[in-house]
Amino acid sequence: MRTVTSELLSIPGIGPARRRALLTKFGSLQGIREAKLEDIAALPGFSEASAKSCWKFFHLRPQTSRSRLQNEQVDSEVHVVRHDTSWR
Repeated sequence: MRTVTSELLSIPGIGPARRRALLTKFGSLQGIREAKLEDIAALPGFSEASAKSCWKFFHLRPQTSRSRLQNEQVDSEVHVVRHDTSWR
């Protein structure tokens, strides 16, 4: 949970109540990333501006090295799974 909280702390204009609302509604950081702007704006305590700030944070910023590393790890795991099942 520490990684999720620390990443959400980086979103401009998103305080504790909004972070809690995001996690309650979408369940995880990935769920928040996949959320539509309209769904974020519909949350209690979110204005159009705060919803845009949240959405832009996940969709318009460069990918961090940690995120790239996680994606590479997922890619290698998918490769391993495909490799392990290809002999059947």
